[in-house]
Amino acid sequence: MLRRFPAQEKRPLDTEQRELKPKDRVLALWKPEAGDWRECEIISKKQGPEGILYYVHWSDFNRRNDSWISASLINYNTTKVSYQRAALLSGRGTSS
Repeated sequence: MLRRFPAQEKRPLDTEQRELKPKDRVLALWKPEAGDWRECEIISKKQGPEGILYYVHWSDFNRRNDSWISASLINYNTTKVSYQRAALLSGRGTSS
């Protein structure tokens, strides 16, 4: 099921970064130029030349699309409950 969260576009990123661990799920910008927020799972993290990078698995995508993203592309204020709520508000509710 394709999940897009247009409600997130109107909400500013929470810039107060918290420690993310493997298996944490957050919303991140899949395509920053389009403001396309997607659910992803943190797989790994490393220190890059520009700061912390997270290796993420994008939900509903093949593992070939897993990628390293900058910490600045993550909304640290997201939780499973908040992105489920966003999905319901956008008419893309889940049946669970």
